[in-house]
Amino acid sequence: MKNVIAVISVLLVLSLASLAGAVTYEYSGTFVFTSDVGQFDLHLANDATVHIYTDSWTDPLSGNFDPAIYLWNGSGVLIAESIDIDPITNWNDSLSETLSAGDYIITLVLAGNIPNNDLSLSEGFTNTQQDPITTYGLGYYHFFLDAVPVPEPSTFLLFAGGLLGVGMLRKKFKA
Repeated sequence: MKNVIAVISVLLVLSLASLAGAVTYEYSGTFVFTSDVGQFDLHLANDATVHIYTDSWTDPLSGNFDPAIYLWNGSGVLIAESIDIDPITNWNDSLSETLSAGDYIITLVLAGNIPNNDLSLSEGFTNTQQDPITTYGLGYYHFFLDAVPVPEPSTFLLFAGGLLGVGMLRKKFKA
């Protein structure tokens, strides 16, 4: 019984240690024109599952707008785009992707301002007009990014092998 409790305790500590690597960022600002693009660089030192959520539509009566999030690799090639949480009542957007270590770019735009080319961020977005965003609201944006490290299977196997070895040695010395 003591062995079972010890193993469960060690596994619990390991699972909590893996959560310690989780990182949360929060960004906010204001767009002036409908063609504005919020661009944010992201560097991942390790593989991670990235969750991006924006609540820029939370209160349209106070001037927010329908946002869209695009995720690009470091070379400017589109990886993923966000979806409205509920296209009828909640135009906040979310995006979740498991990414390898490396550099990425996140862009936040007014919905409908789509990329000119999925293979090249440098070619910009379709809306080049300098219409004031006040047509659609005050332009306040707000989004969150969570990056949760992806555990390496080989690390867990190595650790489990070590635990098994220690358990066998302990049993051998008890006998």
